[in-house]
Amino acid sequence: MIKTILEKINAGQRFLVASHENPDGDAMASTLALVNFLRECGKDVVAYNKDGVPGDFTFLPGSATLCNRLEPDAVFDVGFVLDAGELRRAGTQLRAVCRCLINVDHHPYSENFGDVHFVDEAASATGALIYRIVKASERPLSLEVALCVYTAILADTGSFRYSNANPEAFTIAAEMVS
Repeated sequence: MIKTILEKINAGQRFLVASHENPDGDAMASTLALVNFLRECGKDVVAYNKDGVPGDFTFLPGSATLCNRLEPDAVFDVGFVLDAGELRRAGTQLRAVCRCLINVDHHPYSENFGDVHFVDEAASATGALIYRIVKASERPLSLEVALCVYTAILADTGSFRYSNANPEAFTIAAEMVS
């Protein structure tokens, strides 16, 4: 699945990255981790969430570029919907503006929407799945991406107190800190 996603990234130029309404730390930080990564790959990227950036997450790199409205004539080669569970939570209109739609999520019962469906219920956070994509690209991990991935995992594990704070979460967090 990750290989397919990397092929879509390499082939595309214009990307949309969106997450669920009323975004939490994982949704927002995962979005910005992927946005920063794609921009570092030289891609044209629109970060979108219909509710914008919650105040607690304005420190994240790229947060100032997130929009809460898409241009009426917007068309994207690839759209990523992160941490949403159901397309309607990010916006059903996203299907119409993306030539290829990729669902990335860690929630059980995630709706099977999109052309590519990357869901791992064992992952501590969607941020862990974004980490796997970035790591598989073999590109250097930037401070901006690392900060976002760490924040996503920290938020969704309740600062490593919840039962989803699995060994992978700690391993990724340690790498992001280093």
